[in-house]
Amino acid sequence: MKKVILSALAVVFAFNIASAQEEVVRVTTVTTTNYFKPNQGDVTADLGLFGKGIFSNQSPVNTFDGMLKGRLFLMDDLALRASLSASQVSETNTSNADVTTKTSRGGFGLFAGIEKHFNGTARLSPYVGADLGIEVWNQSSITDNKKDNNFDTSVKGPGTFYIGGKLLFGADYYIAQSLYIGAEAGLNLGCNFIGRSTTTAGGKITTSEPQGSKFDLGTGVYGGFKIGFVF
Repeated sequence: MKKVILSALAVVFAFNIASAQEEVVRVTTVTTTNYFKPNQGDVTADLGLFGKGIFSNQSPVNTFDGMLKGRLFLMDDLALRASLSASQVSETNTSNADVTTKTSRGGFGLFAGIEKHFNGTARLSPYVGADLGIEVWNQSSITDNKKDNNFDTSVKGPGTFYIGGKLLFGADYYIAQSLYIGAEAGLNLGCNFIGRSTTTAGGKITTSEPQGSKFDLGTGVYGGFKIGFVF
């Protein structure tokens, strides 16, 4: 009986030592790496929300105003970033029973850049960065006069091509391991090139000259709020 008790006490003692060693290893690992934040080699992906503002009557998820973004962490505090945006909106106006107007507008954008992250807190990761990229927009409208086809009109363009960059700052807050929310804003610097438009009315086609270029410098909120994941 005494041997059984001594054996049981030895097993309990050994288990306690193993548990203590495991806890030391776990604490050491947590303190030497980012438990919540990404580490070197990690990949993140996020989606912008409320690009038009929290109180806008538009959908909170707008993939042009709120870009889909991916990041690859070259170091714990340095990441390459790439953004993709796409949008296609079509509307039909039938407020006038005799006239139907259909409009559409769409485009896409590609940006790439780099982010430098700072210590912040265990869950908060503030950063600064820069992006370079392009955006392409197109638009058209068709007016259908049901009483007289001679008043039907079609307008294609003008298209817009944008090239530029952003100096930005933002912050990610990790609400759980590998899950974060955040926001991003900054300074936008670029140039819009506005193309020609083609109008068809009464069987006659008219093409305008390109409208030139427009320099753009201003602040902006890119994606408003965002939610993302670490892979």
